[in-house]
Amino acid sequence: MHFSVVLGVLLLGAFSQDLKRQHGLDGSVKFVVSSESIANCRYILYLEPKTYEEAAETCAKLQDRDSPTGRGQIAVADSKTKNSDLTGLLQHAFGYKLKVSYARKTDWVWLGQTLKDGAWRDHSGQEVRYSSWEPGQPDSRSSNGKYQTSIRLGKHGQWDDTFDDKKHPFICTHTEHFIYSDTKVTWSEAINYCDFGGMTLAHDLNPSENVAIVKLAREKSPLDDLGVAHPYLNRNWAWIGASDNYTEGAWRWTKGSKIYYNNWEKSQPDNYEQDYIRGVNTTGQHFASISKLTGGWDDSFGTRSREYVCMCEENAFVMPEIEEEMQDMLENHTAIWEEKKQAMANSASDKSENLPPPECAVTKYFAFADKVTWADAKSRCEARQMTLAKISSLRDNFDATQAVNKFAPVTMSGMTQYYSDGNWFWIGLTDIKKEGKFKWTDGSDVDYANWGINQPDNLRVSDYSSRGQHFVAVHKLLRYWDDSDGQKKLAFLCECPGWESEEDMEPTGTPETPEDGVRSAAVQAAPQAKGKRFIYYPVASSFWKAQSRCVNSGDNLACPSNARQNEFIANLIRGNTWLGVLDFMEGQWKCSSSEELTYTNWGLNQPDNKDGMYGRKDADFAVMRHKIGSDEHGAWFDQGSMTNLDDYSFDFVCESECMVGEEGCIPNDPSKAE
Repeated sequence: MHFSVVLGVLLLGAFSQDLKRQHGLDGSVKFVVSSESIANCRYILYLEPKTYEEAAETCAKLQDRDSPTGRGQIAVADSKTKNSDLTGLLQHAFGYKLKVSYARKTDWVWLGQTLKDGAWRDHSGQEVRYSSWEPGQPDSRSSNGKYQTSIRLGKHGQWDDTFDDKKHPFICTHTEHFIYSDTKVTWSEAINYCDFGGMTLAHDLNPSENVAIVKLAREKSPLDDLGVAHPYLNRNWAWIGASDNYTEGAWRWTKGSKIYYNNWEKSQPDNYEQDYIRGVNTTGQHFASISKLTGGWDDSFGTRSREYVCMCEENAFVMPEIEEEMQDMLENHTAIWEEKKQAMANSASDKSENLPPPECAVTKYFAFADKVTWADAKSRCEARQMTLAKISSLRDNFDATQAVNKFAPVTMSGMTQYYSDGNWFWIGLTDIKKEGKFKWTDGSDVDYANWGINQPDNLRVSDYSSRGQHFVAVHKLLRYWDDSDGQKKLAFLCECPGWESEEDMEPTGTPETPEDGVRSAAVQAAPQAKGKRFIYYPVASSFWKAQSRCVNSGDNLACPSNARQNEFIANLIRGNTWLGVLDFMEGQWKCSSSEELTYTNWGLNQPDNKDGMYGRKDADFAVMRHKIGSDEHGAWFDQGSMTNLDDYSFDFVCESECMVGEEGCIPNDPSKAE
């Protein structure tokens, strides 16, 4: 696992402020989302310092099919690669300052090597030949007849021998199938956090897995009296990867597969539309969570903040030992599932998995979140009597990205790395037969394209030198196209049969008003003309997080089409605000929706391509200035860099398409206003 993979570690633990001070955290640690550990599918780093013996006992509670005992062990660094991996975990947990203190507990983690018979050995007794000692180490000191027989690894990647009664954080090996987070997030955020750790939100469950999740949830986040008395409190629920966000009632796992086993609570799912917390009507409840009380499922609003459970698909599921209450729960769930399976077996005509999904009746595109090669994506679509997506217009390009983001939202790493694999999805375009001559899988030529800067480039890098780049992927946020290596594993989009490209086809669905957004007031105008509806978010965010929030809600970052729309936005905002305007190619400004930029309102001497705070000559995004009483209020300036994506945080405004005459719709053509 190299550094790029270490960056994909799922940080599962948000310290309390007291613990942060206790462990010397300075707030620079990012994506810490659970109370006790950070984890990926191979290692778990426990943040609370313990003695070597205590650490070994904690690790032994975990499953590890690769260890001689079948239980987790303190990680051994027996190679340069493993030493680098473990060092990276430690740095992610406690910061990147490489100057270590012998007295600071969190500058070190325990390693599994111990001194026996004059040699440093692993858990099986084999001598470990690899070493990364600090200068002058090991020094084999003793105190009161006790010798230094354990190793600790520092943030600088070097080792020190020490006494085993000292206390340090520690890293355990594991092959656990489920990783539970007690941090409360929205459903989309849960998808992102799991993806960031190389996992998926729990899906394709069976009765045993369902009960195992309940056991894990109660261990990591125990039930309390208030939760028992009020079953539907958010604290009692954890997100799982099931949704009917495509089509009401057509529940699917996030990978797009049909849900066979389910454990809905009585009268659920009910798609209740009244959000009593926000006091507004909504488009319904479209995301599933599991109860820590009963193991039953409930549909809920995706904006709720709940705990969540991730799945390591590479780690086989092993049923843990369960107490009598959960044994009864398992027997009940299994009986229901057996009845369901029998009913399915009796329905010999059920071949739905070989047919297009029912959502194809109302939508042109259907997305799959699991990551596969281009060839596998093509085969998967064709197995369901669909084709890998063809995009023939700006309207298609918009609808395609919206379909993907319903089931495969932009990943956490995607908010800071443009070329992160989590940002892209396969479509059915290739030049594999003749370099530079792109064709769709049906053999047709390309009538519409939305290539990114200097694309397609058929880039040949060392890993793919013999192949080149012959298959096209689309960016989820910016909707640009890029040629890529077909062996990459990306999400993919299928096209349903029987649909034609319609440039003027209206978008399906209306995003609900966000709880922290303010919708624009009504503007009466002539019907049938197109316009934009704006939502202001007074939430300081990086450009990429702002764009992600808009796209995942079915919108775009705002790109005003005329002075009236610009003035309307200026009257909404309460601080400097991101717009959906950027120059992906220097000096060539476009809307982030891929539309042509037809209107600008640059301030004095803007854009100047200067990133003032950091002294760089590189500014790629437009910001609307908030300066009431000044001629500059509502004017634009450029700020922030494509290569330094998290340097600035501003409020943001999203836009969605509408028809003039609808509530809050501001015309694209000012002459259509009355």
